[in-house]
Amino acid sequence: MTHHRPTPSELLRIYQALLGRMYFPQNMNHSYQNELKGYEGEMKVNQLIKKHLKTPFFTMYGLLYEDYGTFFQPDTLLFTPNQLHLLEIKNYEGEFTFHDDYLYSHSTKKYYRNPIDQLNRGKLLLQNMLHEINIPLPLQANVIFVNPSFTLFQAEKNPNIILPTQLKGYFQRLNNNNQKPTLPREYLLYKDKLLLRNISKSPFTKFPDYNMDKLQKGILCRNCRIPMNFKNRKSLFCFSCNYLECMDSGILRMMMEFQLLFPNKKITTSMIDQWCGNIVSTRTMNRVLNNYLTAIPNGRSAHFVFK
Repeated sequence: MTHHRPTPSELLRIYQALLGRMYFPQNMNHSYQNELKGYEGEMKVNQLIKKHLKTPFFTMYGLLYEDYGTFFQPDTLLFTPNQLHLLEIKNYEGEFTFHDDYLYSHSTKKYYRNPIDQLNRGKLLLQNMLHEINIPLPLQANVIFVNPSFTLFQAEKNPNIILPTQLKGYFQRLNNNNQKPTLPREYLLYKDKLLLRNISKSPFTKFPDYNMDKLQKGILCRNCRIPMNFKNRKSLFCFSCNYLECMDSGILRMMMEFQLLFPNKKITTSMIDQWCGNIVSTRTMNRVLNNYLTAIPNGRSAHFVFK
């Protein structure tokens, strides 16, 4: 039984690396919250699948496909012995009603696209692609509302909508319908075919605008993103949330964030020293760089790359 965990998108990881380093205007904060909610929804479904599904299965996340100029992004593909399941995950919270073919939120007074329309479009495009790459599996599609605090009023009974209170029953049905002890061997081939068609970067992702000079420097806390202080020579401490971290780990986290935010900048002692707020001794910085990264000499200086 292979199982892939959802991974945060590149956009979400960039937002997380910028947290505490710059002010997020309203539209940027809205985009960040959307990305975060989507990822948290996928993680919740991942946990539910692991907890409740007793039949052999594997899952695929973070896929993006193109069908003759139309892009579509299935949230989760779940393979069980008898079929393939397309799961569109919604992590909405609060009270909603279907209104004029839209989903209306009572608290935010906003209208959201009808998730069934979205599901049908995704199912049609995926079905065409499965036919094209010769994956002869029956396809079942469902919208899964995963947040326990979500309520949908006046919902007509729709077998494609799974509400939070129906999740247990949904997985029970999957267990009953898939009694085979193992997954068919050809599923590995299907998985490879689907990965081959996957597009790694979406042409529509809008990344936030930022530059090094204007970003807050320092070794920021993993939890609350406040600059950390020295506990002693070997560890860092956050006075805001009491998070304690080994010095090497904190510096390495900052290097990884730096590389994510500035993939075209070289990692040098002076650059990372500046990024960490010039609080670490040159000796410590050199030791961490030489221990965990590979030095690429360039005359009298050097830059470093991850091993």
